[in-house]
Amino acid sequence: MAEALSRRLGASVLGWDWAMGALTGFESVWASIRALEGPDYRAIGWSLLWSLAEAQVRGGRSVVLDGVARDPEVAKTLALAQRIGAEAHVVALRCSDAAERRRRVDGRRRQIPGWHELTLEHVEDAQRGWEIPAGVEERIETATNPEPDEVARRLAAFWDAMTVAGESRSSG
Repeated sequence: MAEALSRRLGASVLGWDWAMGALTGFESVWASIRALEGPDYRAIGWSLLWSLAEAQVRGGRSVVLDGVARDPEVAKTLALAQRIGAEAHVVALRCSDAAERRRRVDGRRRQIPGWHELTLEHVEDAQRGWEIPAGVEERIETATNPEPDEVARRLAAFWDAMTVAGESRSSG
């Protein structure tokens, strides 16, 4: 869905799984990362995304950050946007229908170099351990809109409305 949105917005996608997958080729680094607890483990990937996002925004390009964000990640993303004078909008997507989640995971191949394919167990674990973070401006239930292009259309309309109204989460 992040890819579909980025195409609509003409933005780059920076994905947490892609960032982490790039580190798996460095065994000593990867062994250290695997030893971290959840929040520190997640912070590695998000730190990479924030750095890359800042570089893109400084170059005048928009970005879509794609990852399972919790309160700390959302807060740091918004703080980064404010610090660099960028506009930021936080949207939470959730699929609450177990059968629909299964349909999406079955047969999906993301083929991220160095990264594992997600299993239904991975997705269910993430679903159980995730709450919609503070700072979310738009919540979209994707079980009723399962097609990425339809969700991207709704997200792009939200983005356009926020931009026209000047209701950004940060200045810029």
